[in-house]
Amino acid sequence: MTGRKRTKEQTNRVFGEEMIPCPKCGSWNLGYQSPIKTQIEATDSAEDVLKKYFSETKSGKTPLQGPVFIWCWECFHKGPALDCTGRTSEEVNSDREVARKVRSLWNEQQEKK
Repeated sequence: MTGRKRTKEQTNRVFGEEMIPCPKCGSWNLGYQSPIKTQIEATDSAEDVLKKYFSETKSGKTPLQGPVFIWCWECFHKGPALDCTGRTSEEVNSDREVARKVRSLWNEQQEKK
């Protein structure tokens, strides 16, 4: 839950095409997710988390720790994932074809009845 409430028009503008709402809860609060490999642990302080994050992403070659997908910020529903094994976060985040495929996977889900 973010406290942010996007409208259909805002979501479509962010993603650059017509999107469907979350099929689980109907929310328009959607975002991309491309998890990265880090050495962050649950016991780290906020300062330690930031230091590790910036240290690990500084090289510009941050390996992914899982598939790329769109998710709902309200109910945390994850859409269908795209496997980008062997690529870095930076490559994936700048690849328009990856973004197009991930949006297409999200929009192919069944809409909430």
